[in-house]
Amino acid sequence: MGDDKLTGQCLNNIGATYTGLGEIPKALEYLRLSLEVRRRLQDVKGQAATLNNIGLAYDARSDRSNALLFYRQSLAKLPVSAIQPEWAGSGNLGIVYTALTDYGRALEYHHRESAVAGALGNRRGEAATLHNIGVFMICFMINAGR
Repeated sequence: MGDDKLTGQCLNNIGATYTGLGEIPKALEYLRLSLEVRRRLQDVKGQAATLNNIGLAYDARSDRSNALLFYRQSLAKLPVSAIQPEWAGSGNLGIVYTALTDYGRALEYHHRESAVAGALGNRRGEAATLHNIGVFMICFMINAGR
């Protein structure tokens, strides 16, 4: 079972690497394999991480509807108390909603991410959230001027 868990993690990491390289079809292939392994093992935290990375892959190719779908699935997998400090599902939703100019929802998710980071004592997460809120404000002001 330990080897299977490591396989799921490795497949997830390979998929995330391909996303970073801009090779989205390959990324999605590895991420879907990771998700299959993690579902079979009932690894809920692993599933959340992989679903988030699938969302990132779709977001990288500006497929906002699929990005939102997978970010929401990822966020729904875990209660807030179980979210790892490096996991930023709420912030990813906020970023997509900013791109879609749905500023109310964007700010809601950025504040949610900030609350999670604060509760976990995650200063890096708090800094990332402040950055995302700054980007949100710039986008809002640009679009408000139209």
